[in-house]
Amino acid sequence: VTSAPLTGHEQAFSSLSRWLGTLEELAVTGSHVTSLPCAIGKVFRALRSLNLAQNSLSDGSLTPAFCQGAFPQLQELSLHHNNLSSYHGVCEGLELLRELWHLDLSHNELVADPSSSCQWPPSLRHFNLSNAGLDEVPTPLPPNLEVLDMSHNHLRAVDVSLSSLKKLFLNQNLLQAVPSLRNYPMLDTLHLDNNSIWELPRGEVKLLGRLQDVAVADNPFSCSCSGAGGLQALAATGHLGQGWPEGYRCHSPAQYQGWPVAQVPVSVLRCHPAAVVAPLCVALALLGVAGA
Repeated sequence: VTSAPLTGHEQAFSSLSRWLGTLEELAVTGSHVTSLPCAIGKVFRALRSLNLAQNSLSDGSLTPAFCQGAFPQLQELSLHHNNLSSYHGVCEGLELLRELWHLDLSHNELVADPSSSCQWPPSLRHFNLSNAGLDEVPTPLPPNLEVLDMSHNHLRAVDVSLSSLKKLFLNQNLLQAVPSLRNYPMLDTLHLDNNSIWELPRGEVKLLGRLQDVAVADNPFSCSCSGAGGLQALAATGHLGQGWPEGYRCHSPAQYQGWPVAQVPVSVLRCHPAAVVAPLCVALALLGVAGA
């Protein structure tokens, strides 16, 4: 498909409607497309996958393109690398796609409007918001998501509940703490590489150990007893993903700076000396009494 304007050529598409009506996959990428007339979308009655990446679509072009009756069977839609800017504008433009389950909005600079009440199609399961310039988690999110990618943004906190979510990608953000896993009871994959996390709380380590794939590499870890011990315990479950042990190094304290976390001693004698010294003192005291 060339970059020729599509508006005004609806009749040409109509004459091919019998063939186009059976098409299931279509890619129109890197073609400077700025709009899709409503009538063209109605021709693609069986289309399930549409790739419109690397074009010039704006927020206002989506509502006419995905009008009532257009792309009625569409399940996968890729809009990455376009000129989209309004998170809620995109939501409103796509709300009639009732079969949509996979949406890629990555590489668009999106801003959320807190006053919007738009609801995403409930069928949506996979949502890619990576490289979207996000400073905070946009709301609302599709309620039935199973895969959410918000990597490569500027997020400092993630506090949302998604009961069906299975995979969450938050690498390359500014997070200082692990999101509460109690908000994601079905989660099996969590990626938190390249954030600002310095320690994994004891309670979260136990929950993380139940996941199948966890990645927390290249964070500024504190190698205190609890910090290093938590990571070592998590690695012992066998679920720590790629990057262990090479990608896990101490940022503090100074005596361990640059050390692999895996090599930091977390023995009882170092981390809980009282648990060793107290019984030893009691034993010596008893021996002294017995000797007397």
